[in-house]
Amino acid sequence: MKLFQLLLLFIISFTCKAQIIPVENHFNYPNEIPNGTYIKDVNNALNKFTGTWIGSYDNKNYEVVIGQKTISYLKILNDIILLRYKITDSNGTFINTLTLLDDSDYVIEGEYINPSGSYQLDYGGYEYDCGVWYYFYQNL
Repeated sequence: MKLFQLLLLFIISFTCKAQIIPVENHFNYPNEIPNGTYIKDVNNALNKFTGTWIGSYDNKNYEVVIGQKTISYLKILNDIILLRYKITDSNGTFINTLTLLDDSDYVIEGEYINPSGSYQLDYGGYEYDCGVWYYFYQNL
């Protein structure tokens, strides 16, 4: 029985090759990240970017809501932020992405924390297949 337990422990430890990379170190891995890696917010680095911001500019009112999410792609988990917004003008006309699903092309998705401490967000909208892609950098 002890041999079976030892063999089972060996198999489990051999197959569990998951690596955790703190989100603030993601930028240090420009090449391939191994399958099973979790780019995790272990130090709560994303907290300074999350929240709700309200303001006005050029006769428009802005509400920006930033929250966190864990996404999965190519057998890699990644803690990111998602940015949603609502823009209204004096006529009541507005753009609202606050109620859209996370996978909507109009929800701005985070990518990584730059070495400067800013956070890069990507936005393509429905036009990104045509080469239109925007990058936002948020400094706090």
